[in-house]
Amino acid sequence: MQLNISTDYAIRIIIYVARQKKVVPSTELAKSTSISKRYLLQIAAKLRDAGLLGVMKGSAGGFYLPLPSSQIKVYDIICAMEGTVVISSCCRRETGLCNKESGGFCCMHQFYITLQEMIEAYASNMTVDLLVTEITI
Repeated sequence: MQLNISTDYAIRIIIYVARQKKVVPSTELAKSTSISKRYLLQIAAKLRDAGLLGVMKGSAGGFYLPLPSSQIKVYDIICAMEGTVVISSCCRRETGLCNKESGGFCCMHQFYITLQEMIEAYASNMTVDLLVTEITI
């Protein structure tokens, strides 16, 4: 499993905005995160739609966090960018993707389910606030 580069950028964008504690112009955000402005705006639109990034229009406009950074979970950012995040077809809820669901044997099913739960729990407990204090951009 590998996250898309846009997901990595989304996390960087949110962290940068959280650190500034103010409205951040798109030009500053693009330059500071080394993301092209065009790509940044595409990512920001997804984050906005997920309620994780606010947009203020006008000459003093830019991006801000609509929630406290302590309430924004890394898992929410990942889901906003990736959609469904699973490490194996065994973890998907759809029928027929794992032999175990159709009465067969899957020697890896429990391992994948447990690993998936661990990843989700870790990312769900990791807030942007915690990342801001741990990571230097």
